[in-house]
Amino acid sequence: MKLIRTYRTVAECDQARMLLEGSGIAGFVKNEFTANTAAAGLLAPLPFAAPELWILDDAREADARALLGQGRGDAAGH
Repeated sequence: MKLIRTYRTVAECDQARMLLEGSGIAGFVKNEFTANTAAAGLLAPLPFAAPELWILDDAREADARALLGQGRGDAAGH
């Protein structure tokens, strides 16, 4: 498994996951539920609970990053 990017919102992260899966790259969203509950009443999720996009096959990392339009150094997201 490989972390691809951290997002501000679950919606952004899930949209990226669907884009990857539509291209045959299996992935999942980590912190999908904690991102919403940890930030209750705040404008942004807490750093430890930010939604993260992970892929299952490390060998597809370059493909995933290319589809999302980011280079290797942009794993931190926004």
